[in-house]
Amino acid sequence: MSHVKNFFTKYWVLLIFFFFACGMAFLGVWYFRSLYPGTETVSEIIKKFSADGYTLPYHVAERYLVYSSMRTYFFMLDYLLTLLSILATLMTVFYASTNVKQSKEQQLGTGSNSGVNRTGNSPIVFLSLLSVFFTIANMFINPGSKAYMSQYAWRELDVCITKTIHQTDLTVEEKNMIFAEKISEAEYYIESFEH
Repeated sequence: MSHVKNFFTKYWVLLIFFFFACGMAFLGVWYFRSLYPGTETVSEIIKKFSADGYTLPYHVAERYLVYSSMRTYFFMLDYLLTLLSILATLMTVFYASTNVKQSKEQQLGTGSNSGVNRTGNSPIVFLSLLSVFFTIANMFINPGSKAYMSQYAWRELDVCITKTIHQTDLTVEEKNMIFAEKISEAEYYIESFEH
């Protein structure tokens, strides 16, 4: 046990890397699961949008949940990456100013540069790299754009469902065709963001 403790004390960067790797794995699993909603959740949406004897088709309710989950996930990811980047930058500035202050105090105390704390630079370098990582991840993933894309698809389908289920002059087949066309539009719109 002490070997493990000594290892992580010496190589604390690996521990932080492991923590972020687990966090990224968690986010990946969450996103994957949100693309395949459970039967109970879909059934709740079907009940929510049942009106005048009409029942929403399963695949329409499923798409509704997928678009909603994508929207939530990408908005959360956008805010998380941005906030973590800002936090890492602020911590870098804090550690840099603390390191400079300690270096000046040591220089005044000894009268030479031999007392400069060189080990204090490792958190500064690590936090700088972390800030750059979050910024670049935000640029390449582009979660803000994807969040608004999925919000548009979700909102269009939501408005379409709300307007269509209450139209008593339409048959069940006509309502289902309207939903199928709206989902096709939304899928083409989403696909345009993937290129």
